[in-house]
Amino acid sequence: MWEKMASYYTIVFQWSHALQLLFVAAAIVCVLTPLRAERRALLIGLAQLAGVFVACVLSETVFFGLAGYARALGGMCFPLALLVVIAVYSVFFCRFYARMRVIVTCTLYAAMVTVTVYISQLTQLFTFPNDVTLEITAVAVNLLILLFAAFFVRFPISRFTDIPGGSAVLVSASSVTVVASVFINYVLMSSVLNDFAAHRVGMIYTFIAGVVMYIMMLVTYLLINIICQRNEQVLELQTQRKMAEADEKMLGITQKSIADLRLLRHDIKNRYSYMSLLIDNGQYDELKEYLQSMCDEIVPSLAVIDCGNRTVTNILNMEKAKAEARGIRMEAELNVPPVLPFKDTDLCSVFSNLIDNAIEACESADAENRDIRVRVSILQEYLYIGVMNPLPAGRSREEALELKTTKRDAASHGFGTKIVRRIAAFYNGYVTYSEQSGWFIAEVMLDMMQRREGGENDVSVCGM
Repeated sequence: MWEKMASYYTIVFQWSHALQLLFVAAAIVCVLTPLRAERRALLIGLAQLAGVFVACVLSETVFFGLAGYARALGGMCFPLALLVVIAVYSVFFCRFYARMRVIVTCTLYAAMVTVTVYISQLTQLFTFPNDVTLEITAVAVNLLILLFAAFFVRFPISRFTDIPGGSAVLVSASSVTVVASVFINYVLMSSVLNDFAAHRVGMIYTFIAGVVMYIMMLVTYLLINIICQRNEQVLELQTQRKMAEADEKMLGITQKSIADLRLLRHDIKNRYSYMSLLIDNGQYDELKEYLQSMCDEIVPSLAVIDCGNRTVTNILNMEKAKAEARGIRMEAELNVPPVLPFKDTDLCSVFSNLIDNAIEACESADAENRDIRVRVSILQEYLYIGVMNPLPAGRSREEALELKTTKRDAASHGFGTKIVRRIAAFYNGYVTYSEQSGWFIAEVMLDMMQRREGGENDVSVCGM
């Protein structure tokens, strides 16, 4: 086996094949771990490029050695070696969330196999004047790998949070089909190896099939990108409509607060006169009760959430109004930067789904237990969002943690938790649900560094 592995470097590892592996390594690194235009990031990218290149060489060497014991591996060394390398790199280095990782990895792998196994047949269909011309042609063909990678970088789907589940299934099935066809093609071509005419016809069909599959993968990926873009536009329109509703509610709340202040100013002299009379008569207990009634009357009418971040402020005020309309109290403890590195659509989805679920749970609780507590703060480099509500009446801890909706039309609801999990995964975060002392707690962590594009990070502290 060791002699067979050593022969790989004299038989297969020519300069054109080395360039092919270098193209493959560059495509894997650029697509699965997009680089930023920073010196440190570029140095890390170069180190990853070198590591992937070495991994490709070593992996292919091992499979080449194993081919000495299993002839079926003879024409599959490169596809299998590439499969191992791209799978390991995707698992340990790619930071895309699961569904996106499957789509990107499978599409990239299928494209590279199509180029290196199918389209590369072009080099065997023609007679070249010398070996140099042959290898230059082989390098030119393998540039299609970099072209596909450039297409990925130019039209990335990594910026979308809403990736259709059917897309992952379609791409995975296509990739499996490509890999299976490679093995089938290898078996068929081996069976006609001694028939020159049949073998040449097979290479022509192989080359044509490769070109067709390459174009189909480009078109499929572009269609997925377009679908994701359309979905993103729909979400943005929905968020804009919801933000407009929140702005309208904020305007109404502000106008009501101004009217309450005017009434308070108009009535303040009478109130002061009455309090002065109570003091003169030594009726301090009555004065204390009167002051308490004033606080109970004034504070709720002026209780508006304002944390310095327009998006969070509007969403929470809208949800607060929704909760109060159902007789549910909502308290908020907020420590939020004025600018967050997240899409408004995603913030709106997370807050709305978490608080709507809490409102749904509180509607079945006793009147004295209808409370929702919201906490938002910065924990290291993460945005922490926590929403607490009492356990729904008649539901045990285990039932509550199953996260099943209590609405009658359950088939049309219950997607909120899935949406929150998907958004958390997109921002390299996570979601946890727990129960503590009769309170159901939903907590979300979003990585603020992953998608930060700059901006002020000053924090405004407020509480309700």
